[in-house]
Amino acid sequence: MSNNEIADKLRERARDLWNRRKNLYRVKAYRRAAEMLLRLDRPVEELFHERGEPALKAIPGIGGRLAKTIAHFLESGQLPERN
Repeated sequence: MSNNEIADKLRERARDLWNRRKNLYRVKAYRRAAEMLLRLDRPVEELFHERGEPALKAIPGIGGRLAKTIAHFLESGQLPERN
């Protein structure tokens, strides 16, 4: 799965959160994570398979919760249920 595909899903989730008037911080976090993935010089999937969630947390702008979300997406092809 490419960084673009993952970033698209994160931006889609951000739009969904925005439309449902959820926490603006979370909206910004999803958008920022998408931008950071697009700036990587390596596939995030490759980083994840090499070092797991710690590799995701090491990406600037991606914290523990988003790292888990991205890891779930990489493993299952779907974002976790929205909340």
